Amino acid sequence: MKKVILSSLLALVSTVGAFAQGTVTFVTTNANVNVKVFDLDHTTALSGTGFYAQLYAADGNNVASASLTAKGNPVNFRAGSFVGYVQVSGSSQPNNLAVNTSVLVTSQDTSVIGSQTPITLQMRAWSSAFSSYSVAVSSGGKFGQSTTFNSTIIGGSTPPDLTGLTSFSLQQSPEPTTIALGLMGAASLLIVRRRK
Repeated sequence: MKKVILSSLLALVSTVGAFAQGTVTFVTTNANVNVKVFDLDHTTALSGTGFYAQLYAADGNNVASASLTAKGNPVNFRAGSFVGYVQVSGSSQPNNLAVNTSVLVTSQDTSVIGSQTPITLQMRAWSSAFSSYSVAVSSGGKFGQSTTFNSTIIGGSTPPDLTGLTSFSLQQSPEPTTIALGLMGAASLLIVRRRK
């Protein structure tokens, strides 16, 4: 009987200690969060498999955006009456990656009940024609990011949601060839001007 009680107690402690081990809930619509992501026109909400979203994070508060790293798998956006919100189930296309709303964002030990681990978070989105956010940015694709926001993971409690996340719209940087053509044109004008 003592072994059964001891085993049960050990299992309970392990379960509680493993609960929310450094994770946040990657859901953009719930009781505390209502955040949509929009296309270039600032009014059309992103929908379906044409776009990806991913969380970026770092330990500590107020970490610069450039220092954040990608966490979890990229996910697509929902359709129908939930356009603009990230996908919360199924698999993300075209890579058929499983959608997991519980995203590991810190390597800090959060198993101590009541411990507090501050983190900086940001959500980034981009055209799914590109394999990652950085590739979309460098290739002239559509991309966007939320402002950074702080959260705290409390050991032994449910994972925090994305309270503090704000809506944002995508942007598009000119393609490198467009920039090169512009620079060549400007150089030509300077050469012509010098000859006069």
